[in-house]
Amino acid sequence: MINTSSAPSVRRMSAWEKNLLGVPVDKAPSLLPGLAVAVLLAIVSIWLSDFAGCTLLGFDKTPISAVMLAILLGPAQPLRPPHRQPRPEEGAA
Repeated sequence: MINTSSAPSVRRMSAWEKNLLGVPVDKAPSLLPGLAVAVLLAIVSIWLSDFAGCTLLGFDKTPISAVMLAILLGPAQPLRPPHRQPRPEEGAA
């Protein structure tokens, strides 16, 4: 006979977890690095469009869209250095 009581129970995601977050609520903090990168990309693209349009090209209002720059800079994200995984602590020998 198979003992199923020792197996961990798997909780199904509720509809709002699945549709809003895509992960269970207890794993929501894992989304923060991606959210931070998206916010940083938005800020950089807004600044870069203003800098290039107003400062470099001399227009009063920039003709370069920040959204277009974000779309062009988005694929460049894999070129950033990879996230360094912490080394496992070595046990006492």
